[in-house]
Amino acid sequence: PGLRLLQVNAEAGSQQYRVHTVAEQLEVAGIEHRFLNLNRIYEDPEAAARQFARASIIVFHRVAYDSLLAELCSEARREGAVLVYETDDLVFWPDIDPRWVDGLRYLGKHEIPLYYEGVERYRRMMLLCRP
Repeated sequence: PGLRLLQVNAEAGSQQYRVHTVAEQLEVAGIEHRFLNLNRIYEDPEAAARQFARASIIVFHRVAYDSLLAELCSEARREGAVLVYETDDLVFWPDIDPRWVDGLRYLGKHEIPLYYEGVERYRRMMLLCRP
């Protein structure tokens, strides 16, 4: 069987270019692939586990760490899958100068710690994917 690539993504404005356009390119190249939205993983973890188990390469686009994903990744890696983290922004860099993150000015005081918690979860997921 050919290479089977699984793209995992969260709902993000960039998914059209970072996930769907890539899927179109993979189709043109004849590479077997699937994409899986995070919501589906949480709705049916067993079906997601089957998808992960069949994949040769799993690409996570702007996905934050959680224990379910860590478990799925661990199983996929045991099956020989390569994990790749891909993002279009510095969402994984907790020490970034806040002046570089324009969106912070729109957050309320209570939302800023949640933003940085998310940054740490993106970073953990990226680190989980390294070889």
